[in-house]
Amino acid sequence: MTTEHTDESPGSILTFGQSLSISGTGALQSVLVEAIDGPHDVVMDLSEVEQCDTASAQLIFAALQTAAKRGKRIRLAAISPAVTSTFAFLGLPLDQMAERRTPNPEPEHNAA
Repeated sequence: MTTEHTDESPGSILTFGQSLSISGTGALQSVLVEAIDGPHDVVMDLSEVEQCDTASAQLIFAALQTAAKRGKRIRLAAISPAVTSTFAFLGLPLDQMAERRTPNPEPEHNAA
């Protein structure tokens, strides 16, 4: 699992390896928390994931929800069949959560 940020792109890119399993959920959680708390929007590249267990899928789903509540954007750049399958098995709406975020409220203007 790697994280990179480039000046050309105003966001952090999280790239994941071949396996997302319960043995790595502590590290996964740390990376996701750091990304959500960071100053940049986040892109999750899941294209190389060949194994994704339910614990990892639930962590990713929770990160998407948390980011949306904070008005932060997490975009899924590529979703492997393994990730799609695990989300489907759990009944989690991956496609709906990928781009969802809470808009920042507009300031109120008083009419005179």
